[in-house]
Amino acid sequence: MVNGTPADFNSWWEPRKVEVEQQVASHLNVLLRRVESEFRSPAVERVVRQFNDFCLGGKMLRAALVELGYLAAGGRNIPQIRQLQAAVEIVHSSLLAHDDVIDRSSKRRGKPTLHVAAEQYHREQNYLGDPVNYGRAMGILSGDLGSFIAMDLALTCGLRDGDKLAAMRLLFGSLVETACGEIMDVDVAALPHPTENDIFQATKFKTANYTIVAPMRLGEIAAAVRRSLEAAIKGFGLPLGQAYQIRDDYLGLFAEEAETGKPAISDLAEGKKSYLWFLAMQRGDDSQKRRLRALFGSESVGPPELEEVRSLLRSMEVDRAASERVDELVQAAVDSIPALTTDEGLRAVLAGLCRTVSCTSSGRPKSPR
Repeated sequence: MVNGTPADFNSWWEPRKVEVEQQVASHLNVLLRRVESEFRSPAVERVVRQFNDFCLGGKMLRAALVELGYLAAGGRNIPQIRQLQAAVEIVHSSLLAHDDVIDRSSKRRGKPTLHVAAEQYHREQNYLGDPVNYGRAMGILSGDLGSFIAMDLALTCGLRDGDKLAAMRLLFGSLVETACGEIMDVDVAALPHPTENDIFQATKFKTANYTIVAPMRLGEIAAAVRRSLEAAIKGFGLPLGQAYQIRDDYLGLFAEEAETGKPAISDLAEGKKSYLWFLAMQRGDDSQKRRLRALFGSESVGPPELEEVRSLLRSMEVDRAASERVDELVQAAVDSIPALTTDEGLRAVLAGLCRTVSCTSSGRPKSPR
């Protein structure tokens, strides 16, 4: 049995996270100096500064997983992978910028999203044209810019040429899968009756592969070892990625803004068809399902409607069923750790990472009663 707590992961990652943040800031500052000297555009400078702040506000989970994959594969030269980790985090922030436009999200990590900040700037400066369209355009372009920066960083990282090519093919391949998963996710939200397979296929490609499996495999490639960990990483990463998404969807309906950094009502207003939605459609009676269909995706929902949805889901024990499914998936990931590494310290860190997925700031991911 592998033991580990969130503290094992957090105490391991926090000092390393600082180093990755320094790499991200350093490379974006290089771009900023180029903007100041070459482009001399206040608009571009403003966007780069905002994107820099945006990149430095997250957990940097994917960078942590690059390092965990690297260590599991026997890698020891950590400075060698710092630039690759920075590239992974910058491309993640780029995808979030696009995601926020797609989801019409107003906040991310407790701050206005990039497109909303640009929209606000347009209004404050009394610019001509539609502020909403201006904001969306700037949000999309911010994400595009970040993606190109990340590609340049990945292509100039310190790996050997053959390993670098393999890493680039894996990274770009995972981004293709992520885009396909995002397409599935947008389509699922529009389906009247999405199946469990519809939801989990979107989750597999949008979240599980991209969030857990691909970063760890990048670390494995960077370690340049002969023994492939691909099967072991998938055995660990796919269930953990699914658990991560269910927990995120749970928090999107039951957590408050102070915990998630985004408005508590955003997933409901978006009409997100998650695993919790699937459970509700399985468990609810006709009256309950009609009411949920009327509320999900409605432009007029507010705090009273959110509380009504929470009450309906609790009455069906959807919150409990989702929590139990997260526990099952997390345990499957923990059980797969021995196939990844024999290092007891690293096993504890990996198990601690798994336990962070089954916890919220207030404890277990079960709704307060």
